[in-house]
Amino acid sequence: MNEPAPSLSELEKQTVLELEDIINGFLLAFRHGLDKDETTMIPSYVCRLPTGSETGTYLALDVGGTNLRVAVVTLLGDGKTYIEQKQYLIPEELKTGTVDSFVDWIADGTKSFLDTVAVKAKIAEKDMYMGVTFSFPIK
Repeated sequence: MNEPAPSLSELEKQTVLELEDIINGFLLAFRHGLDKDETTMIPSYVCRLPTGSETGTYLALDVGGTNLRVAVVTLLGDGKTYIEQKQYLIPEELKTGTVDSFVDWIADGTKSFLDTVAVKAKIAEKDMYMGVTFSFPIK
């Protein structure tokens, strides 16, 4: 027997329920990570959202499981930005090596990138704040 196709409103109800379940699952995982498992969540200490009027030059490091991304982000105010960035493939031997060798490799890549960008951006003598993200738990 052929069943009639569900109506659009019926499909919408099913989809909304599934999304609510997914959202609630994420919230439970976040709460668990923040309250009970220090290796899964690192506090960000973000206390307010940007307004778009911010200015300055900042260094950003994004350490993933495959790549290191290094960026110099210049906030120009009025919601405008200028970004110079480079991506480095993380060598397999560093993924299972010592923390010191991994951090040294990150430092070397960051210095190499800054030496290249400094000429263009004239940032060689400026102090910069730095933001770091890790895409995996750390201790």
